[in-house]
Amino acid sequence: MKPNFPIAPMPFELTVEKVEPTDIAWRSVGEFPPPWKDTTIKWTLTANDAGGTRVHFDHDDWATDEGMFAMTAYTWGQLLGVLKNYLEAGVSQPMFVKAPASASTTDSPNQRQPPA
Repeated sequence: MKPNFPIAPMPFELTVEKVEPTDIAWRSVGEFPPPWKDTTIKWTLTANDAGGTRVHFDHDDWATDEGMFAMTAYTWGQLLGVLKNYLEAGVSQPMFVKAPASASTTDSPNQRQPPA
């Protein structure tokens, strides 16, 4: 699978490692982004006490927590918030959209950056 995002210079390459009703796992096998190589992305669904579903997310097997790690963790947090809003309120709010040609990278609200 090769997901592509408007703000990324090339697609990510992921292979499916596990698909079950409550567990999904992918491994990053491509050269982009370099720090993701051989990392694993996992989603686990379990029932909660309120009758809903708990979503547990992991992005593991990083070689180091330096460099891109903090930005990736921040972005996943933002994406999980977007997913929560969509699932609970039906509000669709894409996070990665192509900016108008006249907008610079720093002007786009859809290319969120972690706080300094």
